[in-house]
Amino acid sequence: EEEIIEKTILHDNIKEIGKSAFEGCINLSEVVMKNDRVTVKTDAFKNTKILTEEATYTNKSLIKVNKNISGVFEVKEGTTTIADNAFCDCKKITKVILPKELKVIGECCFMNCESLKEVVFPKEMKSIKMAAFRGCISLSSIILPNGIEEMPRFLFEDCENLEEVYIPDSVKNIRFDTFKNCKIYRKYKDSLEDELYIGK
Repeated sequence: EEEIIEKTILHDNIKEIGKSAFEGCINLSEVVMKNDRVTVKTDAFKNTKILTEEATYTNKSLIKVNKNISGVFEVKEGTTTIADNAFCDCKKITKVILPKELKVIGECCFMNCESLKEVVFPKEMKSIKMAAFRGCISLSSIILPNGIEEMPRFLFEDCENLEEVYIPDSVKNIRFDTFKNCKIYRKYKDSLEDELYIGK
């Protein structure tokens, strides 16, 4: 049955495509999403025709980027969500430019992008999920966008050279291990316990 599926339509009440949901649907080449803020989990479209050489998009979501992409990568205009693990292990990317329409960055999105030095965010976003920048060892500074209310667990874990982070006024809560194993944590660890909880 998996081999028969060539197209699927996801109605607006669907908010998440689960891990490996369509994995192995080898003839699936088109997905229509009525809801442009669907969360796409890891390997949701693995081993399907949707995956392309450089980057895979479905409607307004960026699903996956080829690991061999290098240099500057610009996410196409109109993209509102980036899936979990979309850039994971893209070790040659140095800069990512995000579109103004982007609202959500998924879990582990940029994990182990070891050469990533700069991320250009839109002026405002809705959320950045857990461990999105884990292991980005070349990041030394980052300016987060307005609109996000929480900096989740492990957001910058193992970003060992991260020294400066601009945190917008919209942020109400920073989890205690957001900066785990970062230079910024080692530098300010004596005061972080009081500063990390800035919301309720």
